[in-house]
Amino acid sequence: MAPLKLHGSFLSTNTQRVLATLYEKEVEFELVNVNLGAGEHKQEPHISLNPFGQVPAAVDGDLKLFAHQYASKGTQLGSAGNGYATILVWQEVEAHQFDPSASKLVLEQVFKPIFGLPTDAAVVAETEVTLGKVLDVYEARLSQFKYLAGNSFTLADLHHLPNIQALLGTPTKKLFDSRPHVSAWVASITGRPAWGKMGRELKLRFAPRFPSGVDLITLRECDNAFLEIPKFCHNVASVSQEQRSGQVPASEHKGLKTARNSS
Repeated sequence: MAPLKLHGSFLSTNTQRVLATLYEKEVEFELVNVNLGAGEHKQEPHISLNPFGQVPAAVDGDLKLFAHQYASKGTQLGSAGNGYATILVWQEVEAHQFDPSASKLVLEQVFKPIFGLPTDAAVVAETEVTLGKVLDVYEARLSQFKYLAGNSFTLADLHHLPNIQALLGTPTKKLFDSRPHVSAWVASITGRPAWGKMGRELKLRFAPRFPSGVDLITLRECDNAFLEIPKFCHNVASVSQEQRSGQVPASEHKGLKTARNSS
């Protein structure tokens, strides 16, 4: 049986989520790189795989969902009945409560400095208050269970990994550290072998190109990779060539996406 083909980019947070899932499930796969900066996700053949022009997209034999097709392999990331409903609830919490604030903080503290743009301290402070309230709910939940959907690691936890990993390298890390149950949960999920493997692959593929192993996106790729953050793209486009000088190496780069879907 031919391996599953995953069409995406290591620098897409959604692709990272799927890669971590595949590693957890111990599923053999082939990653078909989609160059977001070149707009390949909006062109054929990718648009035939995902008519919305987003990554990742999976192609697997009879096109069954791999979460079901490989249910018996690797980590059991879901459960039936009420357990599955709980997982779905916490996936929605991640998408609508955690991710908006977390992504904004990653944008301000990780991506803006890469482009030589100043971090807006007021936005960071305000957003940390919002994220702190979300993490208070998490702290209460995690005081009762090891993981968000119960005492087993599931997709509800896995979906948090890209943004949490990025924020651990910023001052926002204090929000996780100051809540003991959240802190223990973060240590547990970021320490999983599958996530470590995803991180090693990311560094192996991209770190040699970038200073200090930071993943960059060239300014010319902004419109393609950051379509969901138009204001930020406008700010980047307005930076003078002198300010840009030295910020982005001349070598080829891949598109990087902070939002949930790489449009």
